[in-house]
Formats: sequence, C-alpha cells, structure tokens
Amino acid sequence: MKDVARVAIILRAMMKTADRLTTDSDEVNGKKRAFFVYLFELTWKMLGAMLLPLFIGIYIDSSRDSGQAFSLAGFFVGLVLSILVLRAFVQKISGDHKG
Repeated sequence: MKDVARVAIILRAMMKTADRLTTDSDEVNGKKRAFFVYLFELTWKMLGAMLLPLFIGIYIDSSRDSGQAFSLAGFFVGLVLSILVLRAFVQKISGDHKG
C-alpha cells in the first residue's frame, strides 16, 4: 500500500510540474523566442514526461522483485503525460502565432 501512495504522490507532483513547464514566459529581453527554441524546449519536456515515470516504475520493480507491473504503469503514465505536454505545447504555439 505504501508503494501505491508513493506513486500517487509522484504522479501528482509530475502533473504540477507538467503544468508549470508549459506556462513559462515567452519573451526574453522583450523579444519573442525563435521557433527552434520552442522545439528544443519541447524535446526535453517530452523526454522528461516520458522517461521519468518509466524509470520510477523500474526502480520500484527492482527494489521489490515484483515483476514489471510498475514499469508498464510508468510507461503508460509517461505516454499520457507526454500527450498532455504536446497538446499544451501546440496550443501555446498556435496561440503565439495567431496574432
């Protein structure tokens, strides 16, 4: 039961982090960022959203010798988080380039 509570706390923290990652400032020294900067930002956010839950699941599985249940759960949680980050990122880019 402790592992489930730990995973719930970690997932809550990851959702808050994903929200913060997509709401940062778009201007640096009064200038808009270049598009490649957005792509670089998207790359590391997607890697973090996808790989962090997977590695947490692998760590829990290796410490308990319990198969691969947490690893698979971490993979699917990472997949969902990466889709959410991608969706927020696309909305942010489309909102920036409309006006």
